[in-house]
Amino acid sequence: MATVTAAALARAQRYARGPLIGAIVVAGAWHVGNDLLGIATGWHTYRAAWVALAAWWLFTITGTFASVQLLRAAPMSALVPIAGTMVLLAAVAANAVAISPQQNFALAHWGWASFAWFAMLLWWRHPLRWLGAAMLANIAVTFAALVITRDLSRIDVARIIMVFYGAGAIQLGVAAGGKALENTARRASQISSAEMVLATNREAAQRIHTDRRRRYRDIGHDVRQLLAGLAASTLDPGAEHVQQRCGVQAARLRRLLAEHDDSPSPLLHELRACATNAERNGVAVTLEAVGVEPDLPVKVRRALCEVPIHLLAATRTQARLTVVCTQEPIQVDISVVADAGALPQAMPAPAEIEMFASREEELLWVRTRWAPRSS
Repeated sequence: MATVTAAALARAQRYARGPLIGAIVVAGAWHVGNDLLGIATGWHTYRAAWVALAAWWLFTITGTFASVQLLRAAPMSALVPIAGTMVLLAAVAANAVAISPQQNFALAHWGWASFAWFAMLLWWRHPLRWLGAAMLANIAVTFAALVITRDLSRIDVARIIMVFYGAGAIQLGVAAGGKALENTARRASQISSAEMVLATNREAAQRIHTDRRRRYRDIGHDVRQLLAGLAASTLDPGAEHVQQRCGVQAARLRRLLAEHDDSPSPLLHELRACATNAERNGVAVTLEAVGVEPDLPVKVRRALCEVPIHLLAATRTQARLTVVCTQEPIQVDISVVADAGALPQAMPAPAEIEMFASREEELLWVRTRWAPRSS
């Protein structure tokens, strides 16, 4: 399943506001243009007009509260739509009781037909079955209020069912359409997010591929120069510095190949590849690690490996590599102790790496340290 990024989620929420705003506008316009007009024109037909007006205000307050919460995307307890539905049902019953028997299907009896527009807002974030249950409760309450307060003929019952069916179909259709648009927006955002991740990964892979090709060209150039010198007899394969150059290029190539491997500790993996090259030349190499390796860029790992590569190429019989990683502060120390004779003159000291060297009798100790630059 595609992961939805924060930007994609924001887009989905923005698109989902369209159906929500539409539902709020329809409910508000209906409540003012139909319900309030019904109260005004049928004021004299009510048994208790103030009850109908109070019911209208209950609808208004409930709908306004639900709309504000939805537009603000504020968290809403599951008890809120239940309580709001109970308030609306009480207002529906009050409106049904307040209307005179002769006005059952007049504009003044507005509560039962308007209920679902406001229940839709209360249950907007919930499955449609909850809205359907609320609409069934509205039917039950309306029938109960009418049956208790007046005599209903079979024609009256049929007309009530027809009104509920017609209004309910429209209201459920609007709610289902809003849900469908929300789901479509969410799926579109998931697809967009997946495409963005894919494009980012493709771009990163292309950069890595380009960088590795450049590294292969650089190493290949050095190796060709070395082989050309050996072929032209301008370089003596028995000379110590030539052997060291060969060892350095072989170790660099091994380290570059190790970059392709998926390892939880890339730096250790690449140092181990360099050590393997020295072991092939008869050097006994011990590699120890302390701490958890931080997430190091490839450029930093290459810089950290350069000094050990040159030192191992100059080692006679044995070497010990110790890698110490700390998280607070982030720092990587690599110590190499080897019987390497003199410090190789060609050994680089990258600008981002601190290097310390000392000698004790036959052993040469070189320590390199890397820490991120403070911004």
